[in-house]
Amino acid sequence: MAVAKSSTPGEPAPRGDIARLLSGRGHQVALVAACTLAAALLEALFLALVTQSILAVAAGDNSFTLLANRSFTIAAATATSMVFIAARFLLLFAATRVQSNLFESLLTDLRGRLGSDYLHAKWSTQSRFQRGLLQQLVVQMPSSVVSLAYQLVAALAGGVALLALLVVAFVVEPLTALVVFAVVIVLASGLLPIRRAVRGRAAATLEDQTRLATKVSELADLSLEISAMNVPDAANQDIATLIHSEAQSQKRMGFFRDLVNPVYTTLAFTAIAAAVLILRELGSNDLR
Repeated sequence: MAVAKSSTPGEPAPRGDIARLLSGRGHQVALVAACTLAAALLEALFLALVTQSILAVAAGDNSFTLLANRSFTIAAATATSMVFIAARFLLLFAATRVQSNLFESLLTDLRGRLGSDYLHAKWSTQSRFQRGLLQQLVVQMPSSVVSLAYQLVAALAGGVALLALLVVAFVVEPLTALVVFAVVIVLASGLLPIRRAVRGRAAATLEDQTRLATKVSELADLSLEISAMNVPDAANQDIATLIHSEAQSQKRMGFFRDLVNPVYTTLAFTAIAAAVLILRELGSNDLR
């Protein structure tokens, strides 16, 4: 069976597996990336125009210069920024539609291939699969794979959006953008231990879910015997232990997963504060 070639739980997926995962869907991924890049450029330009407009209004000016000393009136900047934000929405709407189609087709294809592989496999191969594992393989694992694909596409979209923001930032204020980018790269290394922890917890959670699904299937098959022997309490104790273990695994994985965002934002704010200090020192040295 094709599914037997999966990597060991807890190990990162090889690049070849990721390429096979999105095989034949490269044009959709590229379209999502292109739309996201264009939307991020428009967003960055919108923010630059709005920021400069606010500063001009605060200073009592009717116009300002931006992007190679191009002059904008407040009215023209406002109208242009509204056009940018409307175009950004249309681009992100298109990217969302493409993503929805991509993940729907991926989920359908994975479940169909896994079910077909199992049904066409020899009995010697089929017999090695516990019922709980088979349910996990055909029902839940494709959903997990699609979730992984979503994260990969989201990471790609986030990367190209960051690239667009950096390009505009370098055009508007090169030194500030360079300092912030350097500090972010240094501080981002703090996310690596959390990512490793999430990977390890995900593998443990999958094992606990498989054991729980197997036990539930066994109890369903043995329901008559359990009733005849009058041992429901013992059976309930067995499944309660597995339920508790699986819930604890989910809790630990969820904790580390949810910790990524606050750590990321904290690092980003720290990078901004550090960049301000660095720029102040650079400015002081120039004055000397």
